[in-house]
Amino acid sequence: MNKINKFSPEVRELWQPTEAAGSPVRNYDLTDALDLFLEPAKLSTMPEYIVSTKRQIAAGDLVVSHLRSYLRDTAIVLPSDGVPAVASTEFMVLRPKKELSNLPVPRALITGQATYQAAVRQMVTQRQRATRLLDAAKRAVKIAIEDPQSAALAHLAAANPPAVAV
Repeated sequence: MNKINKFSPEVRELWQPTEAAGSPVRNYDLTDALDLFLEPAKLSTMPEYIVSTKRQIAAGDLVVSHLRSYLRDTAIVLPSDGVPAVASTEFMVLRPKKELSNLPVPRALITGQATYQAAVRQMVTQRQRATRLLDAAKRAVKIAIEDPQSAALAHLAAANPPAVAV
């Protein structure tokens, strides 16, 4: 039986904040892996504000928490806008080799491929929409504190157009 590290070896490249001064990075921690994807929408951080060693990660990597034996949160690193990404050293980082394209795939997965792709795309879209709505709700609360409630409700209405069927 083959082990996963034959097809997707662990990446052990470390990143030191003291060696990267001046260039912002996206710094992911273990709680970010609760959402299945490490989103490029996460705000970047200047290295001066990061106090510990991190692991370098890239789009397509799979990160697996190994903080505790019962916590195995796993997430896929999504492509970003060019801002480098780093993650907690409590993650095991797996980067697929080209060998993955040679793995046998069950016929059921091939025939249902379009369904799975559509479901994943819809999940990503819904997650992005939920994030936008949460941000709008936070802003609406601030507006409601300073302005009339009607202004806050108008802000929410503008941020939440009717859903369009995909």
